Amino acid sequence: YAFLLGLLLAQYTYTGYDASAHMTEETVGAETTAPWGVVMSVVVSAFAGYIVLMGLLAAAPDLAKAAGYINPVLYILESRLGYILGTIFFAVAVGAQFFCGMSSITPNSRMIYAFSRDGAIPFSDTWHRLDSGRTPRNAIILAAVCAFVLAIPSVVNFAAYVAITSIAVIALYIAY
Repeated sequence: YAFLLGLLLAQYTYTGYDASAHMTEETVGAETTAPWGVVMSVVVSAFAGYIVLMGLLAAAPDLAKAAGYINPVLYILESRLGYILGTIFFAVAVGAQFFCGMSSITPNSRMIYAFSRDGAIPFSDTWHRLDSGRTPRNAIILAAVCAFVLAIPSVVNFAAYVAITSIAVIALYIAY
């Protein structure tokens, strides 16, 4: 069971590798740049993720005590780097997670646009419209609203957050 949970942690880092494939319609030289984007996102995620996880584990003063905190990563950073520097590093990580979320909304909105172009989802005419900058704004808004609606239970209950993200990751890989 612990091994399977460990695999799930690795899967979280790989959810963005297919964004290059979803963006190929908007990419110059997509026949070479999209495959490189897919490969490099996996390589960079693997090395950077390993370094960050091993660094946090090595820096943790007491894993049992860290697990008792609401956010063990913040506890580790603040206990080893001090309050100000630890909080800054944590803020950088939160910012990176925001951009990861945005990079998930981008291909999601492009899939909504592509499915609506083919009439495969309800209200296709609404999601298939482009704004003056040739951006599928309605599809982007739908993707963002759905992401926030799915995240609402996590504000109330951390177990709901873990369940939602785990189910989403597992379903993503079943879909592939």
